[in-house]
Amino acid sequence: MKFRMLLSFSFLAFSQQTLANDEFETVCGYVPQGTFQQPKEIVLSDPDTYPKCPAEVTVVDSTYQTIIIPMSDGNDIIVGDSGPTSEIYTLLYEVPGGY
Repeated sequence: MKFRMLLSFSFLAFSQQTLANDEFETVCGYVPQGTFQQPKEIVLSDPDTYPKCPAEVTVVDSTYQTIIIPMSDGNDIIVGDSGPTSEIYTLLYEVPGGY
């Protein structure tokens, strides 16, 4: 009897410790505004409650573009251009607790 009681208290303590270390997660799926394509997913986590996904996020990409201009003398002029581009993504779905 004492062994069973000790065993049940051990399981209770273990389960409470396991739950205390778990974080609440929400999976957010976003697509570019005005389009429908494969969503980009991000996972938000919080130790206390399921986080809410923002309605919109801005995705910033850094790009580099090379332009080659052929000249009449046979030489080419190469022009490089770089800069950030940004696009607004809207929320498509929100899954509290993940999958």
